[in-house]
Amino acid sequence: VFDIARLAEEKKFTLYRRGVVEVAEVPEDFPLTDSQRLQVDVERTGTPKIDVGAIAGFLDELVYPLYFIDFESFQPAVPLYEGTRPYQQIPFQFSLHVADSPDSLRHEEFLAEPGTDPRLPFLEALLALIGTRGSVLVYNRSFEETRLTDLSEGYPQFEAQVAALQGRIFDLMRPFRDHSYYSAAMRGSYSIKRVLPALVPELSYAALRIQDGTQASIAFERLGGEADRRAIRRIRRELREYCRMDT
Repeated sequence: VFDIARLAEEKKFTLYRRGVVEVAEVPEDFPLTDSQRLQVDVERTGTPKIDVGAIAGFLDELVYPLYFIDFESFQPAVPLYEGTRPYQQIPFQFSLHVADSPDSLRHEEFLAEPGTDPRLPFLEALLALIGTRGSVLVYNRSFEETRLTDLSEGYPQFEAQVAALQGRIFDLMRPFRDHSYYSAAMRGSYSIKRVLPALVPELSYAALRIQDGTQASIAFERLGGEADRRAIRRIRRELREYCRMDT
């Protein structure tokens, strides 16, 4: 019961003291939110919730080609580049999978060189690859959208192109956040780190040296002071592997 998402500690211990340990044992009259009750019910029945109509409606909104993007950034305390502020998120890497049709998938990527301002090369590479038509999918859209807004403010000559790109963004988190799909393996979360193994168990972050955005930021900052060429190649490979897994 300590795995029930966003359940107050007091309620967790109330259940525990009553001898209720497993999620599936939570009584039907115990006060829970709708999402917490869904987690309990799916755990009890072993049957995922699948709202086929809602999922189909989401898919019907998408237009090919589909562009799946993910950004990585770092936050230097002392600004490194002209026009930036302390702790500003500076994007240095993106991964881009492109589906021109339901049966095709290709991968593109960008990883900046350390020691130079990565923002303009990042933005130019992204706009060159992402085209002017088709839906752009991100997971939890606020991060990528905010980075794009920062870039358009820093480079106003691209403001119109960035705005057009932002207008094509869809949040792939939506069907999971809205509980159109939920399985017990997600453990009450719609984080991509929970959704991926629940839906595609053959893909996993577990085997990667870099497993989250914080580790990616640290790895990129390390590149700036790394002199060993083999270490540089290894770190860059690990960054590419992680970002690619996200998309």
